[in-house]
Amino acid sequence: MDDDAVMARDPLRRLGANVRSIRHERDLTQEQLAHVCGLSLSDVGRIERAERDPGVRVLVRLARGLDVTVAQLLDGIR
Repeated sequence: MDDDAVMARDPLRRLGANVRSIRHERDLTQEQLAHVCGLSLSDVGRIERAERDPGVRVLVRLARGLDVTVAQLLDGIR
């Protein structure tokens, strides 16, 4: 099974990869994203590493901080 198939089956890994990818596209550090979203640096890192399952409120904060929709954060999750 390739990485895309694995990540499609593991929503936390896909979410983390999406957050990291969009953050890099925006040229933001984890610290900058955390500040903009009102999250801790460790929370952002844990989300990107699929170690934290964020709730809806956190997803909305991340989406706003990255200037994307929540749907874009969840892209590729089946």
